[in-house]
Amino acid sequence: MARLTDKLLVAVYVALAALPVISMVTRIDGRPMAGVLDPTPRPRAPNLHRFVTEKYQHKLVAWFEASLGMKGTSMALDNGLLYQAFGETKPYAPVRAGTDGVLFSDDDINHLNKRGPYLPNLFHVHDLASRMAVVQRQLAAQHRAFVPVLVPSKTSIWRDKVPAAWLMPLTDPPESDLRGYLAMKQALDARGVQYVDARAMFAKHRREDVFGPLGRHWTAYGACLTMNEVVTTYARLTGTPRLPYDCRLVYARGDVANGTDYDLLRLMNAIGVSPQTDQVPTAMHDTPPPGPRPHVLFVGTSFCWELTHDAHASKLFGSLSLNFYNQTFITYLDPVHQPVKPYTHTWRRFTMGKDLYVLDLFESYLGAPGAYVPFFLEELRSELAGESRKPDPEPPAP
Repeated sequence: MARLTDKLLVAVYVALAALPVISMVTRIDGRPMAGVLDPTPRPRAPNLHRFVTEKYQHKLVAWFEASLGMKGTSMALDNGLLYQAFGETKPYAPVRAGTDGVLFSDDDINHLNKRGPYLPNLFHVHDLASRMAVVQRQLAAQHRAFVPVLVPSKTSIWRDKVPAAWLMPLTDPPESDLRGYLAMKQALDARGVQYVDARAMFAKHRREDVFGPLGRHWTAYGACLTMNEVVTTYARLTGTPRLPYDCRLVYARGDVANGTDYDLLRLMNAIGVSPQTDQVPTAMHDTPPPGPRPHVLFVGTSFCWELTHDAHASKLFGSLSLNFYNQTFITYLDPVHQPVKPYTHTWRRFTMGKDLYVLDLFESYLGAPGAYVPFFLEELRSELAGESRKPDPEPPAP
């Protein structure tokens, strides 16, 4: 009987070991994975040099491992066991497990720990503030508005839930605050730039309502509060009556599979991990009265998505477009995207003539090399100033 049990166990182990290859060959997918993996194409047939130097073998192994079946299922089992047994995620994973079930993006943890050359220098910060002051004045002279928004990283809202083991010795305030958020506030204030400080505003609200514990981004209610401040700033800059923007906090059943309130939870790719509640904060709007509907361009990161959603829900605006990282133009509810090519007909159609420009200044990315902010500001400034730029030979939009 013991020998039969041993044979059955061996058969089970062999079947489990072979399952990924069988799934790969039969193309039977397991549990889908959240997030994005870099494509790993199958290497072309080797020549003698690539074979002798083992370049071909390394690429073949990488392709084979990337193509194994049941990858999502095996990863979710592994991650789920690690999280439930030890309350941790894998080293170098994009999601970090904080205390009391709060999840963080590794980008935000890294930002909090940045020092020296990894943070924006003061010249960069003051240069950006000067550019924003020029653009804001140019547009205000035309009764239009440019509104920068200081977007907080999650570690700025939930800092007490960041485990001490992840932190380098920090000053108070941390250097990342001194050289980023606080330096930018000071530079904007010194130039008289009107802006929205979402980080300071969120401090006046229950943080679960504005920046959920399981999400990478602010909540729908947090986005509504931010747009509410944007609307107030728009009225001041343009000298027009304030739009009747309202944000009524309500709790609704969240979408664990797709909702932004759970995007870090999904990115963990862990089986057996679920939210403590499926109720998420959102915002309700009253039906607006008749009146002008300003056209809006949002510029920045994925934080702009919730701003756009809420602006659409308010029914107070005309067209809503997004310049995503100064790389892609997106019109709300239009599946067709356009690349950003400055000074072309398409660029001018998306960029110029808007009533309101909202610039997302996400604090974790303020000092990132090649960031979108200075490029967009210079392109918009030069176009508003009428400086000569030769567009690409692109026909005007019909």
